[in-house]
Amino acid sequence: KVSDFESLVNISIARVGDRIVKLGDVAEVSTQISAQGDISYLGDEPAIAIAAWPKPNTNLYQFAKDFQHTVRNHTTGIADVYYLNDPLAYIDDSLKNVLYAVLLSMLFAAMAVAVSFVSLKLMLIITLIMPLSLLCSGLVLSMLGVGLNLVSLGAMSVSIGLVIDNAIVVMDQICLNIKAQQPKNSASLIVAVKRSVAESANAVIASTVTTIV
Repeated sequence: KVSDFESLVNISIARVGDRIVKLGDVAEVSTQISAQGDISYLGDEPAIAIAAWPKPNTNLYQFAKDFQHTVRNHTTGIADVYYLNDPLAYIDDSLKNVLYAVLLSMLFAAMAVAVSFVSLKLMLIITLIMPLSLLCSGLVLSMLGVGLNLVSLGAMSVSIGLVIDNAIVVMDQICLNIKAQQPKNSASLIVAVKRSVAESANAVIASTVTTIV
């Protein structure tokens, strides 16, 4: 048992024949005061700060969920856990904002189409294009292993306006060709739709690429 500095110097570390080798015989023992390291506080209470950084191209949402799950498993009943920077809350808020933007865009798009085309069918078609396009985008991102992050959420928000603009342009062209198509039957309607898509494709692609660039 080491109770003081002298005891530490005289501690036995080996025996050579009848001689006992002490720590002071083979090493220089000294004491010094080390600088105190950083101490973290949460309010007035000492705390342990833990930070985790994901690797590039990591699904930040899943990373944050796994991190919090691991922390809970190791601290339950031992200490209280506070998250100073929680990506889950930020991403959840961003998803709510995107959903709000989609619903608001659907409302204004429906109003614009109803006033312009005076058609309930066209209004429903253009309004449903947005959630369907976002659903397809989410499936593609999932297949490519791209998670929800600032870039993907921002891109989805911007794409809502592009989808509506392009849908209205194509739908307007379809309506013009259908009115001019004679006779009006299923075959002629299909021809009118194909012609409208072909005629508006270059303009839609050009405007989309210009906005993205």
